[in-house]
Order: sequence, then C-alpha cells, then structure tokens
Amino acid sequence: MVHPAHSSPLGQHTAFTSTYDPKLLYPIERAATRLTPVEFKAGYDVWHAYELSWLDNNGKPQVAIARFVFDAFSPYLVESKSFKLYLNSFNMHRVASTNDLQSTLQQDLTAASGAAVSVTLLGVHDLAISSLPAGAICLDNLPFDASLTNHAASPGQLLQATAHASSIHAHNMWLYSDLLRSVCPVTGQPDWATLLIQISATQVDLKALLAYIVSFRRHSGFHEQCIETMFNDICRYLNPSELMVYGAYTRRGGLDINPCRSLSTSWLMPATRLCRQ
Repeated sequence: MVHPAHSSPLGQHTAFTSTYDPKLLYPIERAATRLTPVEFKAGYDVWHAYELSWLDNNGKPQVAIARFVFDAFSPYLVESKSFKLYLNSFNMHRVASTNDLQSTLQQDLTAASGAAVSVTLLGVHDLAISSLPAGAICLDNLPFDASLTNHAASPGQLLQATAHASSIHAHNMWLYSDLLRSVCPVTGQPDWATLLIQISATQVDLKALLAYIVSFRRHSGFHEQCIETMFNDICRYLNPSELMVYGAYTRRGGLDINPCRSLSTSWLMPATRLCRQ
C-alpha cells in the first residue's frame, strides 16, 4: 500500500518494534513529488545505513554497514523514518547468515520501491571516506553577492548566464559546495549536504551558481526532490550538453541519502561517502 508523505511516521511519536516487520516500510509515490518534465536520463539514490544489527542463530548480535542503491526511476521512494524503523526491527531477529539477511533486505526493499534494489553489506570499518574529484573547484571560496538572491523572481533565474567576471566556459568541469542546506517538509528540521556538480556548458556564472545553492537554505523538500529541482533548473537555464548533480547528505537517524541525477549513464558518479557523512 502506498501512502501520502504527510501521513508518514516522520515527525510522529513511534514505538520501536523488536519484531521483524517489512510492513513498516512506507512507500511514497515519486511522481506525486516530482517536477515535470523530468530532465535527467539516469540516476540513483544511494543510502548508507550505519546502525544495522541483528542476531545470528546463537543469539549473538551482529553489526554491519549497509549500502542500498535505489533506481531514480522506481515508482516509489521509501520514507526515511520508516526505513529506520524497518532496519531496527532486525535488532532482535535471528538470521542464519549475512547472505540470508542481504536477500531479505533486497526482497523487501524491491517490493516497497517497485524496482530492483542493490544491497551490499560491509564491515563497520570497511566503508572508506572518498576524496573529492581531482581539480574540483570549491564555489564556497567565491565572494557572496546576497543581492542576487534578493532580486531573483525565482531561484532558478539565479543561474542565468551573465557577463559577470565569474562566468566561465565549463568543459567537463567539477564544482562543489559544502553550503547546501534544505528543510525537511514534514519536521522542519534542517538537512545538510555537500553538492557536487559535473558540467559541460557554454557559460556558467559561478557566483550566481553559489547564490542559487544558498537560496535553498529555507527550501522545503526531501533530499531527492531538492537534487532533482537543482538538476532541472540547471538544465533549463544553462542548457548543458552534459550534467551530473550529486547530493552527499549528512546522516540522520543512522542513515545518509545521496541522490545522483545525470543526463547520461556515462556521467553517473560512483556511490561516495564524504568526511561529514
């Protein structure tokens, strides 16, 4: 059964269960929260779960870090608190082997999302911190022009190419910012992320792009929605020949969510864990 986002467990008092229950997963229809038209041609949402624990056949606790990769074109996304409740339902559940656990997770999440989900279980010390792409330019070092955000009719218009000295021709260029902050549409709590952009476009105003990222500071949206909004706006206003946008969000409730959207499969960024995560 699929539910509306506002009825999800997020923001509500919820008792944790010690009994394995896949019905705890709360699917939300992507189409109901998605901008149209959909500009990206490829994408995924990679989740890392840092608090996964279960019992072996002898009742001994086991722990792991899990990586889940959801197709961005799956009919449904899974609401994050329901995901946490579901994972915690394994805490007192006996599982014969890690292969059995991986199979159960894959089966349940595939059923909830409506498309195949990749599941990888890692040792708690095996998820390495990734480096930023070589030569990536940090937008945060640029002077910030608050007047850009004050006079824009819409956030996307901040991206329009201008004759500013900060406008450049971008060919397969990596840009990033650690200043992305958005707001959960249910709880109102802040979500923090490093934004990575790989782009080829005739003209990109870097100062305007920084102002655009900062404009999300009060924006209400789920992680996936925010990254898709950014992707759509960049496509609309900068008309790139190639584009990839990746949001490396910090964890909440033992989960981090990393949406990646691209104009082509060849530009999809590998699943990445940065220092803040």
